[in-house]
Amino acid sequence: MHVSVETTAGLERRMTVEVPAEHIEQEVQNRLKSLAGKAKMDGFRPGKVPFTVVERKFAGRVRMEVLGDLIHSSFQEAVSRENLRPVGGPKIETLYEEPAKGLGYTATFEVYPEISLAPLNALSFDKPVAEIADSDVDTMIETLRKQRPGWTPVVREARRDDQLQIDLKMRIEGEEAKGGHSQQTSVVLGAGALPKEIEEKLLGAKPGEEVEIQHGFPADFPDQARAGKAIHYTVRIIALYEPQLPVVDEAFVRSLGVESGSLEELRVEVKDNMRRELDQAIRQKLKQQVMDALLEANPIEIPKALIDREAELLLAQAREKLAAQGRKGQDLSAQSALYEPTARRRVALGLLMGDLIKTSGTKVDGVKVRALVDGIASTYEDPEEVLKWYYGSPERLQQIESLVLEDQVVDWVLEHAQVNRTDSTFAALMNPTDDVSKDIPS
Repeated sequence: MHVSVETTAGLERRMTVEVPAEHIEQEVQNRLKSLAGKAKMDGFRPGKVPFTVVERKFAGRVRMEVLGDLIHSSFQEAVSRENLRPVGGPKIETLYEEPAKGLGYTATFEVYPEISLAPLNALSFDKPVAEIADSDVDTMIETLRKQRPGWTPVVREARRDDQLQIDLKMRIEGEEAKGGHSQQTSVVLGAGALPKEIEEKLLGAKPGEEVEIQHGFPADFPDQARAGKAIHYTVRIIALYEPQLPVVDEAFVRSLGVESGSLEELRVEVKDNMRRELDQAIRQKLKQQVMDALLEANPIEIPKALIDREAELLLAQAREKLAAQGRKGQDLSAQSALYEPTARRRVALGLLMGDLIKTSGTKVDGVKVRALVDGIASTYEDPEEVLKWYYGSPERLQQIESLVLEDQVVDWVLEHAQVNRTDSTFAALMNPTDDVSKDIPS
């Protein structure tokens, strides 16, 4: 077998494979002889059909099967011989296929990039440290109060945090929108249930008033029925309620699950939860720094096939999300290009993480896997059922193992890099101005 490889562009390779005629003919004859020993034909006893008859009847079909199998096996042998790592399946084009000449074909495919990791000791990360002060606990308890307000009817102008009972009608280009009439709906101004422009228009409105609002959706709005169109809202204020925050007493403490009603016990429990959230936020911030630094220090060429595959996955997830919201008919195909930057980043990180796993020799820690599953299960009413659900499916458990392995690799990178402690606060870490969770692969 003769093999030659050329680089056509970037990671794309075109491999030419030639299989000698005698190799093909030998395989065809071997299969025909095997078939002759089992063939059943009218006028002959089973297994006693003359070879010439078998050859005349089955030679064409057998030859096609042999050629198909040879293309597959010769391609695998060729990439192994040339030390190539194809991405996905190749595009096969037959050059010739003749009994006298044999088989010649080209296989065009992309290969995985060769990765040479930059020294980890040249990387530097900032690890924020923070204490949870009594004032932070006070703020959290105040937040818990705001999440459990009572509502008192008032007659005045609407303010932020007020609850409005409204009738809402929505028209698109003069026609009432499908599902665009909501009666006696309750909304809290500032909670984000309505577009910000609409909430702003409702500030200052009074019970009994009707407010007309014009709102335009951007051209790239996911719902194509509304994208780029002007929508007219008619909002009638039925009633107005102002929030009445609960008093921090025994009843309030019990409502938060502290049976004793003790405020001090509540503060201890709240602080413990805040510490867990803070540790997770610090961990996430460090992890994002590691991901960003790895990408910057290790620019790599990425196979287009992998980017396309990841973009399709993101698109499918977006469709599932819309379907869960009852918007099954929406077509996102025109927006597939919007997912490419995220797909490119995720693929690059996946390739780098794969190389780091191999370099570090990291194996998934079963104890950490169980700890993560236990942590997830603890948030459900029946933790045992959740444990069975994960451990009852290799695919589901593998997702958890991938997350744990990823965290172990991040720890390994941090062990070999420079890590500087920086002072921060609970508020700054829990309410960052940037999104520290962007595009972390999972």
